[in-house]
Amino acid sequence: MSKAGRTDLLTLQCMGWNKMKTKNMCQTICTRYQKTQQNLKKETESLQDMKKELSVDDGILYQWVTDVQEWAHTTSVGNNDAAIQPIRNTIEELSLCIKQRQHRLYRHTATNKGRNKIRRKMNEERKKLSSSIEQHNALVDPSFKVVSIEEVLQNDFVFPWQLTEQDDVNLLTKEKVFDKVMLIQRLEEEQTVLVQEAKQHWLYLRSQEHKLNSLLDTIISGVNPWNLPDDGIQGLQCVLKRKLHELRAHQDTVKTSYQAIDTITEHITVEECEYPNWLEPSEVLYSSSNDLSSDEDDAFLL
Repeated sequence: MSKAGRTDLLTLQCMGWNKMKTKNMCQTICTRYQKTQQNLKKETESLQDMKKELSVDDGILYQWVTDVQEWAHTTSVGNNDAAIQPIRNTIEELSLCIKQRQHRLYRHTATNKGRNKIRRKMNEERKKLSSSIEQHNALVDPSFKVVSIEEVLQNDFVFPWQLTEQDDVNLLTKEKVFDKVMLIQRLEEEQTVLVQEAKQHWLYLRSQEHKLNSLLDTIISGVNPWNLPDDGIQGLQCVLKRKLHELRAHQDTVKTSYQAIDTITEHITVEECEYPNWLEPSEVLYSSSNDLSSDEDDAFLL
């Protein structure tokens, strides 16, 4: 295939993709909104259950969120942090690497050769981790010592230097609450963004209708800035009528889909306009459109 042929093929594919995207935009937004709404309801109920399980109110819950945020920006607790901190960083990095390799040992490796390579790497890191733990325990108070490497590799393990002195609740519990609250906030933000996308989509369709109406009014009033012959004016008018008819049919579909979601409907103002008398449903809109070439049709595609 020649370079010009490939260019034309890519152009047609892009035009088809854009047309499909425009056609399916409403369904995509509605589906995404409904899934987000369901997930938000599920996570909110899960947070309420967590509050009942922990016997806390909203004030304590959001205080824990603040504690986690402050903990992320504070330094470690303990003496001689300047000398011990590099060892602690090494312990944290090695433990995380080993956990990640254990997670993908059978999930992302299909051959024994690949698994053996991961196991060798894990054994090397376990030896380094054990040595780092011994160095750390020799430099800190007993309250900050790490018992064993098996304890470090547990999923719910929290390093002693990550706990503040006044903690009466496990930091892991606070982190779970923090993650849940942040997830709910992200879902709420996504819901707001989808509502704005739906509103923008509807306004775009109305603006396209306004452009077609304005162009048709210009042609019907007898203005001919393109110096087209009478047959050309009639063909152009027929094409524009057809496109306006298709656009209004698409608007009806979009309106029905958005009205099925109350929250989106509240943010979308459906402005009903009086359609001109020259566009009746029973009018034959396509009598001359078939006589136009495909190039002329694409030229007036708005």
